[in-house]
Amino acid sequence: LASQESRQAFLAGMQAGFNAVKEDNEAYNVGVQSGIQLAVSLSQFSKEYGVKVDPKVIMESVAYGLRTDSIDESEVSQQFYDLMGKLNDRKEAADRKASAEALKEAGAKLKMRQISGVLYAKTLKEGSGPAVVENDKVNVDITMTDINGKKVDVPMPPELTVGARFTVPLITSALKTMKVGGTSQFATTAGEMFGRRATQMGMKATDVLLIRIDVKSLATDKGAAPADTLKSK
Repeated sequence: LASQESRQAFLAGMQAGFNAVKEDNEAYNVGVQSGIQLAVSLSQFSKEYGVKVDPKVIMESVAYGLRTDSIDESEVSQQFYDLMGKLNDRKEAADRKASAEALKEAGAKLKMRQISGVLYAKTLKEGSGPAVVENDKVNVDITMTDINGKKVDVPMPPELTVGARFTVPLITSALKTMKVGGTSQFATTAGEMFGRRATQMGMKATDVLLIRIDVKSLATDKGAAPADTLKSK
């Protein structure tokens, strides 16, 4: 709810919810609640899988079921979520295959070396300091773009601890290939970097993401020493 427009939309939706409820009509209210939950799920389903389900078909199926028996709302919801889960598993498997192919192609085009199945790298500037290792606290500059060079606006902290819980695992893997004072470019996919958030950010899970990392210095309690003073042992 970052904008005035989104706040107004939220309030309008809340008011619509209040208006939808009828006193002393539990069956109707349960139907409203089920309809809203299902509509939200179907919207998410459509965004993630590109498959649009006709609400009319859902309504006709439920109406048919009610003619002969009662319907357990929780059971219907569970079956729907089970179906979504199975489709999600299939989609993730297909995405992994497509991502591997896209990364391989990007890696070859950019003359990168393969670090893992989901990460490629190219050294732009060799660092003169020590190699970055687990638990190092480093001062970094991280920027991201898509394969065409369009910047991906994702705030990244200027200081990271390698291997820490809140450091993205891919970033940890990338940093461990570097030395202090160095600059490298990495390729991965939006799905590997952001998970399901990729869709919310307007990207496909299989979109190639380029990450440039500058390791400026090691951070210490007394302040960070400049990169050119940190020589390899």
